[in-house]
Amino acid sequence: MLVKKANVNTVILIILITCLTLSALNASASPSIVGEEWDPRVYARTVQETINMDNVWKHIVALSSGGSRFPGYEGYEKAVEYIYNYLANELGLNAFTLSYKALIPYDYNSTLTVLLPGFEKKIRVYALLPNLVQTCQTPPGGIEGKLVYVGKGEVKDFRGKDINGSIVLIHYNTKSNWMYAMNLGAKAVIFIEPRYTVRGEGDYKVLQVPIKFPRVMISRKDADFLLSLLEKKGEVRVRLEVNMFWKEVELKNVFALIPGRAGFEKLEDIIIIATYFDAYGVVPAKTPACDEASSAAALLEFARILKEKPPYRHVLLAFFSGQPLGMAGARYFAEELFFRHWSKPLIVNGSKGMISLTGDQVKTVFVLDLSSDSPALALVTHGTFYGGFDWTRAGNVQDMESYIKYKIGGEYKVIEKKHVVEGRKLTFYERIYAIGGKEYKLYFALSGLDREGLPSQVNHIGEIFNHVNIFAVTFFTAHAARIYWETPSQTLEVV
Repeated sequence: MLVKKANVNTVILIILITCLTLSALNASASPSIVGEEWDPRVYARTVQETINMDNVWKHIVALSSGGSRFPGYEGYEKAVEYIYNYLANELGLNAFTLSYKALIPYDYNSTLTVLLPGFEKKIRVYALLPNLVQTCQTPPGGIEGKLVYVGKGEVKDFRGKDINGSIVLIHYNTKSNWMYAMNLGAKAVIFIEPRYTVRGEGDYKVLQVPIKFPRVMISRKDADFLLSLLEKKGEVRVRLEVNMFWKEVELKNVFALIPGRAGFEKLEDIIIIATYFDAYGVVPAKTPACDEASSAAALLEFARILKEKPPYRHVLLAFFSGQPLGMAGARYFAEELFFRHWSKPLIVNGSKGMISLTGDQVKTVFVLDLSSDSPALALVTHGTFYGGFDWTRAGNVQDMESYIKYKIGGEYKVIEKKHVVEGRKLTFYERIYAIGGKEYKLYFALSGLDREGLPSQVNHIGEIFNHVNIFAVTFFTAHAARIYWETPSQTLEVV
């Protein structure tokens, strides 16, 4: 099945977080409560047998089939509803939402109208991201011009064509060639939706200067109609109406509280397991973001496992919104809980009753940031969202790294620089860890910042919690280019 590429990633992630969550909880629990030491290998095998990858795939399909998941768009709203319904109604967990305000570039039904004598045809087009604050919204009534097709937009494609005052039709995978049209006096450019594209193409389509030059995307089907019309008529006039504007919307974070195992629930420590569920896209109204749904889908399946096999202490599952808006949802939550409610309870109405939370209850945060590119994982604390991170701000990071390696990897002999992993010696640099009888490749980008397998820039939710001195580890897919992310081509076929 198509999800096979994501299988290993998700399995590793769920197993590791399960082991780390319970071992971290167990580590600080009183021996009189815990009893004998918890064996992660036994629990890992149980988790391996419990994971249902069909469930994960079902969640990916559901989250990515409702339209664009750019914050504030239809698919985003459906994702909020789906996640909350699954947690509250299907699993019966005590779920709740926290809302905040944000500004988004909202594309409200931008259109292209074909103007022929006695005939008009209106076609839906999709505005690209603003050039900084400039949404490139057209004036009332739109802009009109002759439609000119320039293919790939190379210099030779413009020869002999009157571009000044026209509206140019061009293929999407053409880097910055559209700027030739702008410099030659075109009024706007229409990109033909590609079958496949990569994230880097989007970087060429949005400028870091507030130039007002409308840029939209049209579907391949509608583009074929325009091309056939040009071939038949020779000259076609069109009217473009770009209706993208800045809109204040209410966004929601979705949470569910899983109480600790019977006999342990009086211990007030809370572990947060978090991810994001919306997505960034260079064409906000066409952001299916199927692969980006992997993390949320994995956490939903993990919620089912934790419901069936409760942890020692409380676990708060957090699905954050606003990822394309500077991780706005996670930042809002961190400010609300750790600055306004550190010791004063935050009281919320959950689906199963009232919930009281304080910031000082939170001991550790685990974050999922998965893609289906690779089976390798990096455990990350550092990041570049704040321009660089000094890991010493999270004071127990080295102790936690040592503890994690011990729990999942077995004995580590410092002098020999060898891990003893279930009876087999491995050098540290092999980065192989055996869990539940299976081997996984991990990179510990914690205190040592093992950069191999990571991109030059890594922005992740864990940074936010580390910056408020709450230790956070992000499970980030290593050796993953995520080339389809942020594109309209990021469909189920590439997951």
